[in-house]
Amino acid sequence: MNLNLKRHVEDENSDLPCHFSHQLCLHSGPDVDAELRDTADAGYEVKLLENYVSRHFPRLESKPSIVESCIYTMTPDCHPVLDHHPIWKNIVIGAGFSGHGFKLSPAVGHILGDLALNNGSSDFDVTPFRLSRFGNFSKANL
Repeated sequence: MNLNLKRHVEDENSDLPCHFSHQLCLHSGPDVDAELRDTADAGYEVKLLENYVSRHFPRLESKPSIVESCIYTMTPDCHPVLDHHPIWKNIVIGAGFSGHGFKLSPAVGHILGDLALNNGSSDFDVTPFRLSRFGNFSKANL
């Protein structure tokens, strides 16, 4: 859930008002079908964020100017998978970033490159991100 919030600021050097937009994100919410994401009721999340803004950012308008629902893949532990496919070792997996993939992309690119080119070894310890941390799983989960 992303909310854009506006703030009005008077500039003593100008006769024109200044408006700033701030983004606030809530990284939780109900499970939704990707095809129906725009029909999901976001009222609870919006109210939760409005109350948060009122308490912690009193100079911002708490009513959002824009509300956007976002969906992303989540692993059970909210950490990505960085590993080889368990059967086809020529496939490297980088998935399940729980909405944080973009900001991690330089390090993830380095790690996935290492895994693909260096026989599965990397400069970084990727043990916490191995697919095997989830135990046994069916083919449908791959």
